[in-house]
Amino acid sequence: MGLADTRLRRELLRELVKRPVESTLLDIKVVSAIVYLSGELRPVRGETVDLRKECQLIEEMTLSFKGVRGIVNLLKLPL
Repeated sequence: MGLADTRLRRELLRELVKRPVESTLLDIKVVSAIVYLSGELRPVRGETVDLRKECQLIEEMTLSFKGVRGIVNLLKLPL
């Protein structure tokens, strides 16, 4: 992971913790400005969240970051 990828990952993590989802269950990797999102998407305890909509918002937020060339969304939603 290059310096630009590391910076981008750090910025994305900083924004994800603001979302009403359990960010500790998420994993972000950035390789050549391509963002790989993986892990399980769950709401923060006590929150009622439409996880499909939240997944879409996270993807849109990620794509809006300057320098992101693409995204691979492997996030799992609970059944």
